[in-house]
Amino acid sequence: IRARTVLYAAIIAVVGSIMLCTLATRGSMGISALHERSPLFVVLSDGSVRNDYTVRFLNKAGVSRSFTLEVLGLPATDIRAAGIERAADGKLTVEVGPDQTREVRVSLQVPAAKLPKDVTNIDFKATEIATGETASVRDHFVPATR
Repeated sequence: IRARTVLYAAIIAVVGSIMLCTLATRGSMGISALHERSPLFVVLSDGSVRNDYTVRFLNKAGVSRSFTLEVLGLPATDIRAAGIERAADGKLTVEVGPDQTREVRVSLQVPAAKLPKDVTNIDFKATEIATGETASVRDHFVPATR
């Protein structure tokens, strides 16, 4: 047995332990958001402003799961998602199959009276209905340039 052999075995053991620990403690869900670039915002006829996003839900579990979507950081926001109906409690509920991702186009509309003056940071928060596990991602809301 040489010192080099022992060193290589120790390095492999450390790297293997790190990989095992990372795999054992990884989250079972995730969320990401991409702000639509063209156009950044739309001014509607009533003066309100709409921003569109593509929100991706990640289900890393082996069973189908349901997530609710909330937007934090922007008061008086109307949240709409293409192809998603609101639940009885008024929340948007997204179903994601086992070990799958699902993209949803989300529109945020803010009335003219409640528009922020500058670009505002917002958080998209996904909550798994059965367990209460949460994941969030930060993006921004662009008001109309005046």
